[in-house]
Amino acid sequence: MVKGTHKQMVVVRTNGSAYYEQAYFVLREGRASDAEAERTMMAEANRILHESQLMPQPVCRAKPSRRVCFIWGMIAGAMIGAVLILTVFLLL
Repeated sequence: MVKGTHKQMVVVRTNGSAYYEQAYFVLREGRASDAEAERTMMAEANRILHESQLMPQPVCRAKPSRRVCFIWGMIAGAMIGAVLILTVFLLL
């Protein structure tokens, strides 16, 4: 942990967003804190949030159940076993 540092933060609460409840923006050192700068910071924060909501969200594919994986493993094992047995009988 770094002691003796002071960071300013802007908290933007989103209304009606399906993905975000709050967003935290850490301000750079030496930024003015007058009303015009505050409006500019809020506009920039809202722009970043808006752009991030327009990005395509990753699609989660459903994983096969354990039972399906077991059945496919049994089928694959039986096929490999059958091929090995046939090759042994053909070689003898």
